[in-house]
Amino acid sequence: MGVLDAIVSMAFRDEPAGRVVVFSGDRRKRGYVVRSEAEELKIKSFLKMFYFAHFYILILGMSLANAWSTFVIHMGRMGRPEGHLVRNMKHWSWSVLCCGGIALRLALEIIQEGAAELCLLAR
Repeated sequence: MGVLDAIVSMAFRDEPAGRVVVFSGDRRKRGYVVRSEAEELKIKSFLKMFYFAHFYILILGMSLANAWSTFVIHMGRMGRPEGHLVRNMKHWSWSVLCCGGIALRLALEIIQEGAAELCLLAR
């Protein structure tokens, strides 16, 4: 997992006060001092989980969008596609609700647990 390690290592920097973790999205590049090696490993593992879930959801969304756009492109060859479109959209909606909803709920639970741990570490 070299790519995830590279992305996570960009969040850490060395300062005179010690090792500092800086989360992306902060314009002023403020950070939090990491007190020990164990805390740094916990934060790194949380960031790896977060980025893995983030990239997985992005790739899944792009794949679904590609499949749907391919379907729309080839609709003209079906003659009267209205019934076919409604039927397929109904099946697609249920599959996205079930699979995507479960994946999103699990990802949000993991992120909330990790954020709670990080809040405890920041104190």
